Amino acid sequence: MSAIKKLKHLTEKVHSLLEQYPTYRDNDKKLVSHIWMEQLGGIENMQKLNLYDFCKSWIDDPNISSPDSIIRARRKVQENNHNLRGQFYKQRRDEEICVRRNIKDI
Repeated sequence: MSAIKKLKHLTEKVHSLLEQYPTYRDNDKKLVSHIWMEQLGGIENMQKLNLYDFCKSWIDDPNISSPDSIIRARRKVQENNHNLRGQFYKQRRDEEICVRRNIKDI
């Protein structure tokens, strides 16, 4: 699968999960964990993995999405779909504006 197709599929998956599980709208850890669980073959397979095996899969398997890609897809979905924004969306946007203003001071 091409990189563009993977990104489109991931964005569609994130959109679906944000509709189905409103708590994922404000919790990237839950969202990432859910996607990884599915990509690893379900909860039964994930329960069998130890941390070493999980890390090896994450590094070696091109079908396991990076957290950055998942979070980027969530941001894009929420940018385009106001109804999928979480309770803290406005607060995060306000903080982003403050950080952008003050980042040059670092």
